[in-house]
Amino acid sequence: MRIALALGLVLSLVACKKADKSASGGSAAGGSASAAPSGDCAAAVNGAMDRTALTAFGSGGGAGSAEIAAIKKDMLATLAPIKAGLTKACTDDHWSAEALACLNAANDEAAMDACDGKLTREQSAHAKAAISEAQKAGAPAASDVCQKYAKFEIECADAGEDARPTILDFCTKARAGAKEITYQLIKLESDCAATVADCAAYKACVEKKKAETTPE
Repeated sequence: MRIALALGLVLSLVACKKADKSASGGSAAGGSASAAPSGDCAAAVNGAMDRTALTAFGSGGGAGSAEIAAIKKDMLATLAPIKAGLTKACTDDHWSAEALACLNAANDEAAMDACDGKLTREQSAHAKAAISEAQKAGAPAASDVCQKYAKFEIECADAGEDARPTILDFCTKARAGAKEITYQLIKLESDCAATVADCAAYKACVEKKKAETTPE
């Protein structure tokens, strides 16, 4: 089970895609979350995801603190249904104290993924199903351009199918005029997606536009 799921896509957008066109340096907003009691599913799940986000934003490719805070807020809003689904699975299936302790100690995606080993096969399968349902329920309506963008990001970049709702959500915000640099770059990439037919052309278009464009 990929507990972290869509986090990887958004964190890579912030940490990597802004590396060439970054704002002034800054650090992550907020501090580290405190550990949750071993029996508290909601606190364990929410805390692990939030700490993962904070850890990644702390090395966010030179992003300014205001942008980090804005993108982090949007990302966590996108992940809220997944948190709720995973928390319900944890509660319903009575995850062990060992599994919750693992989440309480997790600070990055790899550590969160490793917590799957603390679940039974049935618990893991239920968690996967809960996450899948949460993603479907929270998937935004998206334009044809954003659908194409998601397709290229999944087929041509490092995004997984499980990140599709997050890609669509961030693309929709970007094309609606969100001003943060991350959204400007997503808008640029989605413009490319609308005009090309294959991965090679998509990657070439993105690199060309990144080289020619200075975010506002």
